[in-house]
Amino acid sequence: GSILVQGGTGTQLNMADLTSVTINAPTKTVLVQPATTASGTFVCDWILSTAANSITAASVSAGGATGSSQGSSNTGAIRLGTTNTINTGSLGLGGFNGRGEITLQSGLTSPTVTIRGTAGGSAAVANAVIGDTSSGSRSGEGLLNLNGATVDAIFGTVVVGRHIANSSNGTTSSILFNSGTLQIQSGTLAVMTGTGTPTLAAAITQGGGVGKVQSLTLGLNTNGTATSLPVFQSAYNLNGGTLYAGTIASGTGLSGAAATRTIAINGGTLRNYDASTDLTANGLDATPNGIVRFTLGVSGGTIDVDVVEQQLAGNVDRDRRACIRVSRHRCRPVRLGVDVGQRPRLREPRHSDLGSERSEVDDSACADPVGNHRCHEAGQ
Repeated sequence: GSILVQGGTGTQLNMADLTSVTINAPTKTVLVQPATTASGTFVCDWILSTAANSITAASVSAGGATGSSQGSSNTGAIRLGTTNTINTGSLGLGGFNGRGEITLQSGLTSPTVTIRGTAGGSAAVANAVIGDTSSGSRSGEGLLNLNGATVDAIFGTVVVGRHIANSSNGTTSSILFNSGTLQIQSGTLAVMTGTGTPTLAAAITQGGGVGKVQSLTLGLNTNGTATSLPVFQSAYNLNGGTLYAGTIASGTGLSGAAATRTIAINGGTLRNYDASTDLTANGLDATPNGIVRFTLGVSGGTIDVDVVEQQLAGNVDRDRRACIRVSRHRCRPVRLGVDVGQRPRLREPRHSDLGSERSEVDDSACADPVGNHRCHEAGQ
């Protein structure tokens, strides 16, 4: 069975004035979706209590649509209040014939959002798909916009922007947050399983707080057809706060020549996942659409690592380079994009082993504004 919020054009279940909304259905599905009956735009909104909300369910989904493939820009949306807890094993936004959204209501004061697995506590949401397009001509985009709230979220596997339709219609799906902590064990930004040449924009945008991503894959094509060349626009946009990352890699499979895989450090700090885990970046190949590109924005950003993994040099941005200097060893190139002429500010890490030697970072050993490579050898 399901707890279903469903309706046609302009359908709205408005619970904003309630003192609280509590749903405790750990074996049930919570689903918000438009019902399409004719061509047009169908929007179904579930507005939760402005004050407090608690949802426990086996799965929580918004988007998709019932009926035949009708209309365009169909949307199922969940609007959060001031205090929100969602405990679920599966979170899905977007689906067949309709996009899905979770956003905050306007005018809230210091909202909070806690997201966990069905059991609550420290349990992670096992699977989350933010954007899932399965219809050839309809959008299944997803949006999880938690900007403005203090977030406390733990996810196991997250996919942003899955395209299983056999079409070339592009989609844009994203996760946004700017306060609190969002943890992901395994994340993928843009997945193509169908055929065609769609432009798939998939992003996590962090404006502050803490992001912890153990493994991040940028652009994955599991379709082996030579003519199915998705144009991935996969990006983690770090605009503030701290991102702790383990492995960052290009996904496998073919992609269009204009595909991009980017870690955009516009502000804040990129760090290795923890004191015992290296930050590792690997591109798929040396082609422009296969590399992982690290870029620094106009306001700059910081890369601050405790340990330095040699694989950082593997098929990472080739435009301009910074250096990690290893004492009494050669200077290891780490191909970090400096597309606007900013100097990467690389801080000296704590002790860590590369072979039998300590590693250190030399912040003077970086690309100059015109991109000429300068690499200072370690002092004796």
